[in-house]
Amino acid sequence: MRPAKLAVAAHHPYSVGLNTSGGETTNPLWTSEISNEAFGQAIREAITENGLFRSVVSVGQADYLLEVTLINVDKPMAGLDLTANVTVSWKLTRVATHKIVFQSVVSKSYTATMGDALVAIKRLRLAEEGAARESIQEGLLRLSRLQLTGTE
Repeated sequence: MRPAKLAVAAHHPYSVGLNTSGGETTNPLWTSEISNEAFGQAIREAITENGLFRSVVSVGQADYLLEVTLINVDKPMAGLDLTANVTVSWKLTRVATHKIVFQSVVSKSYTATMGDALVAIKRLRLAEEGAARESIQEGLLRLSRLQLTGTE
């Protein structure tokens, strides 16, 4: 679920702590799910690889707290081309002042086709991961447009 290299508008010279929620553990007898751990790791890697913040640190040591909540994962149960829709809430708070400096909801979809995978369960996983990846990319691009001063 690795997001691509992004053309971020700004590289914030501050540290950020990350909390993710809303994910679910995959039940091996049912369809795949996006776990908090995998989702958080993908966001952490994307922030680091794109240099969006100076560093991703523990919440207690951060200048800002980024809370990312996986609100909804809508996925089809059957089909040839499978489209998953992911809705994610993003909130950035200045830790020192507890002031929310950014809040946004991102909804993205991704379609996996028969050309991506012949097995439907794999196409479904690819669709979910693709929609989550698109959501992460959009959320980070929106965060990069902020003009953070460190004194909010």
